[in-house]
Amino acid sequence: MNPVIVAGAGAAGLMAAGQARERGRKVILLEKNPRPGCKILASGGGRCNLTNTCDRLEFISAFGRNGRFLHPAFARFFSGDLRELLQRLDVPTQADDEGRVFPSSGKAADVVAALEKWIERLGVEIRAGAALLDVLVGSAQSSQGKMSRWITTARTQSGDIPAAAIVVCTGGITYPQLGATGDAHAIACRLGHTIIPCHPCLAGLHSPDPVCINMQGVSLAARVEAHDVMSHPPRRMARRQGGIIFTHFGVSGPAILDISRDIAPAPYDGRRVEIVIDLLPGESGMPTRLLNDCQSAPRKLIINHIRELLPDKMAAPLLERCAIRPDKPLGQITRRERNLVATTLKALRLTITGSEGAERAMITKGGVSLREIDPGTMQSRLVRGLFFAGEALDIDGPTGGYNLQAAFSTGWLAGNNV
Repeated sequence: MNPVIVAGAGAAGLMAAGQARERGRKVILLEKNPRPGCKILASGGGRCNLTNTCDRLEFISAFGRNGRFLHPAFARFFSGDLRELLQRLDVPTQADDEGRVFPSSGKAADVVAALEKWIERLGVEIRAGAALLDVLVGSAQSSQGKMSRWITTARTQSGDIPAAAIVVCTGGITYPQLGATGDAHAIACRLGHTIIPCHPCLAGLHSPDPVCINMQGVSLAARVEAHDVMSHPPRRMARRQGGIIFTHFGVSGPAILDISRDIAPAPYDGRRVEIVIDLLPGESGMPTRLLNDCQSAPRKLIINHIRELLPDKMAAPLLERCAIRPDKPLGQITRRERNLVATTLKALRLTITGSEGAERAMITKGGVSLREIDPGTMQSRLVRGLFFAGEALDIDGPTGGYNLQAAFSTGWLAGNNV
């Protein structure tokens, strides 16, 4: 029997190769990098946020309208199954207060090493430094005139390999330095598949506003909204609450990364986007509070008052934004200045000009159209024996372990159906 070829040794590919081999299939795993699991190693800042503890329906809803595609995969292999597998491979896991699951060691390398040992022990043949260049197919027309096509050969750098099936798990367009250069989409397109336009997301957002670089390194919990300012009136595109970080290029942090996913493909398509940040989401009635503070402590300097509300480094840049002297006593603050400070603290507006791009974005939005993939098997509806899993598909979720779980689950399902 010809081997099953799995292209791409990330989360989806490692899982697909292991599951196919456990079912007795001969498996060759191709990886263009010198070793498997490079993107897993980079995930979660090197800690590897594997999955999340939320229930299946909440998990699926986090992916938006495409989430329903994941019902069969999650029904067969979900977060508990992943954690149980890793436990068997001597990689215990633990969840944080937000439900994010990490290896207990805090090391992504432990996950990669365990999965690599698992598939090697099963007898998967790993060919590092070998990329899938193309897929060759056979075709025939039935007596009713219907054309059918099936996999015949995997074309690689070192030659052609006759294949019983091919599972394409080569990722999207993000982290090209780790090998994700859209190879899956090029192959799928040549075979007649529709590719939903791809954009990097889960990335920091660029803003030229000097307040960002002046508050560089400051992190805090905030509420963030994104607005399309080219619509009339401006249309709210997304709202998120969570951690944000001011950087030398703009803003980042979990809430910003999720906003970048919600607004894609903006700002790549020319739309002007503005984000509005509530720096004090737990506070309401700021103008009244400021008035009371000014009356109760008229000699206190405004900069010291802001420092009691927010991290010290933020006070001077925010007052500069309001054109208020930092040494001005509260008793001398005018009504207009109070309202301006309140608006800045509760609705800091930043123009967004772009994002960190594919080199730094965590995932790809877009990919192989789900309409052309069987969600119960991950097999192409156009070519028999051709499977797709992981980030190559038009599936993207927020931060928090959602995307790695989707990759593991779709890879598991493909491996069980080749």
